[in-house]
Amino acid sequence: MTNEILIPPKVFIKEVKPILRDENRIYASEIKARLTDKIILNILEQNGIELEEYVAQEAECLFEISDAEFLPPPPLDSEEETDTDFVEFKYLGYRSSCDFFPIPDTVKKEDGKIDKQLYRMLIEEQFAQYGETGFGLKPFERQPVMKSANGFSFIVNKYLYKDLLKRTRKGTWLMAKVNKVELLSIAKPSKRKHEPITADRVEEQQQYAASMKVKRHKRFLIF
Repeated sequence: MTNEILIPPKVFIKEVKPILRDENRIYASEIKARLTDKIILNILEQNGIELEEYVAQEAECLFEISDAEFLPPPPLDSEEETDTDFVEFKYLGYRSSCDFFPIPDTVKKEDGKIDKQLYRMLIEEQFAQYGETGFGLKPFERQPVMKSANGFSFIVNKYLYKDLLKRTRKGTWLMAKVNKVELLSIAKPSKRKHEPITADRVEEQQQYAASMKVKRHKRFLIF
């Protein structure tokens, strides 16, 4: 329970287009939203959420990547510029859905331990009350997560990308051209106690390369 708090992406909703509806309600929509100045996300919503009020507004969204091209990052000595269509992601492995919410102080006992029964009750309430129709995942559900360099966490479809996830080690950086994501939940942005923790891929890889050089040097000295 000491894991880094995961933060859903914050995007600017540009356009909402219903693709399945009748005279009573909308069942599915396609959305275009700006993730960064240069990246527009194509989003599929299939839960019939009313989205018109979010057009031209910022929103906090939980996304599942359903269509993307994943590539290894360029070598550290590469002089080629990174394609602006690609997002840098760090694979965090399988994480609990509860990691998107900080542990309430009210569930902590005097000895520092967690009142598990009270925690479960409160987390179920948080999930149910989140956004328009709930958080989009079940409490304690484990899903593969990738965190963008600017600190936002995306779910990855574990069935479509089963092979990629099997061969990717936790902590590995990947480049991804995200073609489509599925909207699992949406909410108006709120002031968070925890801000997104950004990461620098090049800096991390340089530090890793330096640490490996030290390890190899120590092994050489032993012999």
